[in-house]
Amino acid sequence: MTIAKSADLRTNLKKYLDMANNSESVIIPRNNKFVAIISSDDYELLEKAKKNKAYLDKLNRSMAEIESGNIVMKSIEELEAYED
Repeated sequence: MTIAKSADLRTNLKKYLDMANNSESVIIPRNNKFVAIISSDDYELLEKAKKNKAYLDKLNRSMAEIESGNIVMKSIEELEAYED
């Protein structure tokens, strides 16, 4: 990870984009926060992790409903009756 000032980023944009493209994060402080430049591969990994977390959270909520008895049980025959 590299930290760069905004002025340095403007002067050396190609350098920092190449670094990010090679999976080295570039962090720029801005208005008491930070902006990150990352490669598209790293971005896709972050998005996948976020989606996986959302899916696991949904599974955990479902398990909690089952454990609390907040479920409806149907037999195969009852489910097949819905097809008609």
